[in-house]
Amino acid sequence: MTLIFSPVSYAAPTLYVFSDKLPLFVKCLIMIDPLTYQLKAIRTVAFGFFEPLPILVDLLLTLGMMYLAQRILRKVSLQLSVR
Repeated sequence: MTLIFSPVSYAAPTLYVFSDKLPLFVKCLIMIDPLTYQLKAIRTVAFGFFEPLPILVDLLLTLGMMYLAQRILRKVSLQLSVR
């Protein structure tokens, strides 16, 4: 899990400012990272500005991932084993 979550958390602009001077591949990582939109939503609410776009993107990503998880779990047979 750390192998996945560490790069995702470092790709989001939590520790640096998103700038146009960043390389293209970093911009692409930032734009597909859901944490970016969550941070933007929290910052806009905390500083008194309201932008519906980050919240809408978060909502759509959440619903999409829930739908994908539901489809995957229906195809997989889960077995519990007691030792």
